Amino acid sequence: MAKKKSVEKSNPECRRSLTDRSELQKFVLHLLQGTMIGIGAVLPGISGGVLSVVFGIYEPIMAFLSNPREALSQYGRLLLPVLLGAAGGFLLSACDRIFPDTL
Repeated sequence: MAKKKSVEKSNPECRRSLTDRSELQKFVLHLLQGTMIGIGAVLPGISGGVLSVVFGIYEPIMAFLSNPREALSQYGRLLLPVLLGAAGGFLLSACDRIFPDTL
């Protein structure tokens, strides 16, 4: 087992692929969180703001709304998938309610 750890430390390609995989997992997680926030904005009884507090992304979103340029440089990697997911979830939920027979 210890030998495997030393191979990962000595091989930069292995380390890079592990980092890329975790970055992809974070992106997908934030995309799903944003989708749930977008759906929560449309559904009655569910608050997108409460969901963003539960997911721990309320403060970066408020920082983005108060100062977009500074927040994008600081939280850009977090906010991009969340905002894309929120827009997608909102549109999917709204289309389902507006055009119930199409989806």
